[in-house]
Amino acid sequence: MSLAYPKPLSRKVPEFIAWLHDEPCCVSGCYVVVVHHPRGRRFGDEHNGVPLLDGLHKEGHNQGWKTFERKYRVNLRLLAVGYWVRWLDTQSGVLSLSELIQGRTGAESA
Repeated sequence: MSLAYPKPLSRKVPEFIAWLHDEPCCVSGCYVVVVHHPRGRRFGDEHNGVPLLDGLHKEGHNQGWKTFERKYRVNLRLLAVGYWVRWLDTQSGVLSLSELIQGRTGAESA
């Protein structure tokens, strides 16, 4: 007897990726970026991206991400969480992180 597990819901959020493309590079502050996925795409989640200039993105892949993070004094996984939270805050009808921390449910505004 085999156990059946439900197929996980897709966590791809193209609106978030498009939003990241409009953000400045998280290292240089310059625009025209590519999106780097600190946890990798193999996890199937698109909500772990950070904007990087193409040259910096290639540098990270070439020298290794740990070396890249030490050189530029960044934590890409932590930044990815920050970008995700900021994007969620921009979505209408979605509670902001500060509202969640304060214990609001959204029913107060209805």
